[in-house]
Amino acid sequence: IDVALWHVEQAREQRASDAASLAGAVTFPGNGAKSNATALDVARQNGYPASAVSPFGPDGSCALVGSATIRICTGQGDLPNQYKVTVVRKVTNLLGGIFGIGTTAVKATATAEYLPPLVMGSPSNQYGNDPDVTETALSYPNFWGNIAGGTTGKVYGDAYAANTCDGATDGCSTSGYGQNLDFKPQGYFYSVTASSAGPVDLQAFDPAFVHVGDTCTDASTNLLGASNLLTVPNYPQGPDPIDWHRRYLPVTSGLQSDPGLHYCTGDTVIGSGSLPTTTYTVLKASVPGDPSSATQVCAPITYPGFKGDLAAALGTGSTVPGAPAPLATYFRQWVTLCTVDAQEGDNYFIQMTTDASAGHNRFALRGVVPNSNTPADVNVAGNSYMGIYANAGVRNTQFYLARVPTAAAGHTLVLNFYDIGDAGSVGTLRVAPPADSNAGATFSGCQWTGAPGSAKNTPVGPWGPFSALSNCTITGINQGGNANWNGQWITVTIPMPANYKCSDDDPKGCWVKINYNFAGSVTDTTSWNAYLIGDPVRLVK
Repeated sequence: IDVALWHVEQAREQRASDAASLAGAVTFPGNGAKSNATALDVARQNGYPASAVSPFGPDGSCALVGSATIRICTGQGDLPNQYKVTVVRKVTNLLGGIFGIGTTAVKATATAEYLPPLVMGSPSNQYGNDPDVTETALSYPNFWGNIAGGTTGKVYGDAYAANTCDGATDGCSTSGYGQNLDFKPQGYFYSVTASSAGPVDLQAFDPAFVHVGDTCTDASTNLLGASNLLTVPNYPQGPDPIDWHRRYLPVTSGLQSDPGLHYCTGDTVIGSGSLPTTTYTVLKASVPGDPSSATQVCAPITYPGFKGDLAAALGTGSTVPGAPAPLATYFRQWVTLCTVDAQEGDNYFIQMTTDASAGHNRFALRGVVPNSNTPADVNVAGNSYMGIYANAGVRNTQFYLARVPTAAAGHTLVLNFYDIGDAGSVGTLRVAPPADSNAGATFSGCQWTGAPGSAKNTPVGPWGPFSALSNCTITGINQGGNANWNGQWITVTIPMPANYKCSDDDPKGCWVKINYNFAGSVTDTTSWNAYLIGDPVRLVK
């Protein structure tokens, strides 16, 4: 009879520990305190009203102490992102007391893990270029963020913010002109994750759409005249002609050594619609990686677009109608969007949206210590999908694609690349394993679909037939002209090894990279996404 009661109790405890570990895993290990509070609350709801949670003993034990009748222990499982919960309760035996065994401690343990959406594009406090700093890796990671106005053609490279689509482009609702099936009306969410406590200024570089042309050579913008101005009212760095001269220079050669290229975000008008208006909103997530769980922490900031004579506009200190400040304060400048008091493990989002307009706004994002340019202890990256403008000025370059943690072992990594052929020369794209992982020099078992010229392989539709991808490398990109690759999705699947491991504790560890190799420079707007097949929250034990 007592043994039967123990089994009934253990089944109840198992349900409670399962539920508690699943609930706590979504904030572990970034916010262990919140995981513990959540697990405790769930355990109470399941009939185990412990007053607090306890850590496991040095040997991994969870034993009742003193007169306690219930104890809940929590901590890390076998991997850093696994959350373990044990529920133990003292059960009064009905018959065992006759033999001197009045009570028995019954326990059950569960371990769960949460794989949040993969972060993309940056292992540091900065997403995109920062021409104001001298460290090459931060100055020119060779891309800017990109967001299109809503009436921009998807075929120009932004698969998520552009909502004009034609039948020759992947992911259209009709054979003619129709809705972009990949369109995300909520725009882009850029993840900001804190590794330690402290205030952080979340900033955007060149946040507004200011037409300078893809390659910053459009004479109508008069960048040359702006660079030679004698005075620039409202200039943030004060009366410093040397500074604004280098900041406003147009591009001349387009090489990496060209001073004009360094500040060339490449904002450009596309079509005849209105100029893009861009809005930035900072939110805080209660579930890491989940924008739907986030609430607003700072008022939105909106920047209307500008196209015209920059020398005239900057030289007179003018303000674009509807802008929050004079043009000189944000054109090719870092601007604070919100100051947050971050705690270790906190996850914020910088949400970017545009209106029904035509053009591409390019930008960068970063987190810094307030009132300084000192990098804050945060990671700023795309959240599962991103749009970029690769303005490399070099033939061979490398991008951080996605951070794939050890918990991805045994999963399948899915990568989608949109419109990767606008380089003007033939090239290759190789997916490389993290240098700190045990995956070796190259992934094995890579497959791909979406050969040049094939349509309707959009990620929201059915995949086409897969082919083996040697060395995880796509070759012949742009071969035969842009029409073969223009507006096409390419899908790559990579089976992660069952024993896959990487440096989870290192913010720069676990990063899968992209190697671009072209015969000439790369100036390309493209969209990427990355995810792992499988349940994001699951019991592992």
